[in-house]
Amino acid sequence: MNPFVLDWLRGDERFLPRGVRAGFSRPAKAGPHTPQKEFLNALVESNRRWGLDVGAELRRWAAGETTTVVAGQQVGFAGGPLYTLAKLASMLKLKRQNEARGVATTVFFWLATEDHDFNEVAQIALPARDPQRQVDLIYFRATRPPESKLVVGREEIPEVLVDQLLAFLNIPRPRWLRPGITFGESFAELFASVVEEKFVLVDALLPELRRAGAPLFDALLRRWNDVQQEIASRSKALQAAGYTPQIAARPGEPYTLLFQVDDQGRREILHQPASVPAERLSASGLTRPLLQDFLLRPDIFVGGPAEVAYYAQITGLHTMLDVPMPAVALRGHVLVGPRRVIRCISRYDLQPAEIFT
Repeated sequence: MNPFVLDWLRGDERFLPRGVRAGFSRPAKAGPHTPQKEFLNALVESNRRWGLDVGAELRRWAAGETTTVVAGQQVGFAGGPLYTLAKLASMLKLKRQNEARGVATTVFFWLATEDHDFNEVAQIALPARDPQRQVDLIYFRATRPPESKLVVGREEIPEVLVDQLLAFLNIPRPRWLRPGITFGESFAELFASVVEEKFVLVDALLPELRRAGAPLFDALLRRWNDVQQEIASRSKALQAAGYTPQIAARPGEPYTLLFQVDDQGRREILHQPASVPAERLSASGLTRPLLQDFLLRPDIFVGGPAEVAYYAQITGLHTMLDVPMPAVALRGHVLVGPRRVIRCISRYDLQPAEIFT
């Protein structure tokens, strides 16, 4: 875990406030968020296609009747890294705690389908099936030309990945890995089929989503230089405090704020403000949290160490662009070990604090 997050967990709030404890909920909202009807309908329909009936939950959320929690992840093959489940489990635990106290809660999971890091999503690591080699990981990977800039959410899963996984697990081919399915659709259908509690999946490539984000995109383009200066100033302050900013600009270039996506799904960096239709724009690592916060108005954002550190670089942008800032919470963590180690932990009733301190 990076030094910034460790200090933040110890109570250092110079760069990022803390506000989440067990059972946290914000005070009641001043009124409904009133998201665009087109965006709301697109969320209902896309989730229905994946097997999630969330219309009632979304109507309550739109009316401002619920506490809102959000997390997100790239749409990795077969669900991606284990910490993806830890993010969703963390949010569902908050939801259960809140609703036990009568606080209705809506959980959103943002699918980063607009990402173009194919190598990150087209791989999976599984423990060796030999009980004597459980600490050894078996990797399955697919590749594509490194110069490709296609967004991964709309790419079909390579058959070689599917074949390797099914052979290793010795299972029949599930529907969420049917021939021709994309990374985005597969990820969504898998999570919809294995998690029984109510949550809402948000596809970042929905045209309706990006049109709903048009006011934020316009503000970013209009105040481009101010945004660049704010991020640079914040990054310098983090460096002066002894931390490494999570996202750095390329040497001699500004920070990447937005991408432009063409009809074929190719994503190119927008190097300077330009007149681009909202449905052609895609957020970067620095502006994705702003887009989430603008569209979903979460009370709590649940993220991993890197995502928590993103917020330390952009907190000033929320005020500048008039986007409500959520409380930020670190996701739960999962300890994976050989069976003999897990049995020892259970046998001696060892607590996490005893193991890691």
